[in-house]
Amino acid sequence: MSIRTVLADRSIYSHVAALLAALWWVTHAVTLSINDVRTHRLPLRNVGTMALGTLVLLAAAAPVRLIPAVLCGLLLAGVLFLLALPRRGIGLGDAALAFPIGVVLGWAGWSTVPVWALATGLLMSLTAVVLLLLRRIEWRSTLPLGPFLLAAVLPALLL
Repeated sequence: MSIRTVLADRSIYSHVAALLAALWWVTHAVTLSINDVRTHRLPLRNVGTMALGTLVLLAAAAPVRLIPAVLCGLLLAGVLFLLALPRRGIGLGDAALAFPIGVVLGWAGWSTVPVWALATGLLMSLTAVVLLLLRRIEWRSTLPLGPFLLAAVLPALLL
């Protein structure tokens, strides 16, 4: 296969752009998770960078799929924002983090959203039970939500 053939095939560009978007998203997810575990804070600057980079790279991969992805991101961010209004439990950083999560889930298809929601609850519940049994946390302890929101994307995409 010659270089001209490779460059003429747009599907290779879309695969590379999708791979770069995945790498961009995962590196930011790991960084944000570590930060949330240590400080219980999700810096909006980092969440915004994650979202913008993911959108740009996914737009390069397949612009047609961008509209459902953005709609899903806005929907998830809106729902988590409404849940954050009472200011107990879910923080505004978690609500902001829902946008890049929703973009990835919407890109893969709307059927991933309920799986993600279920996986988030299961991961957090199981982790809390294990930590309680090991006496690493108490009943009144708080766990950061961000790492569970991000980790649940993997089973949602794989199922």
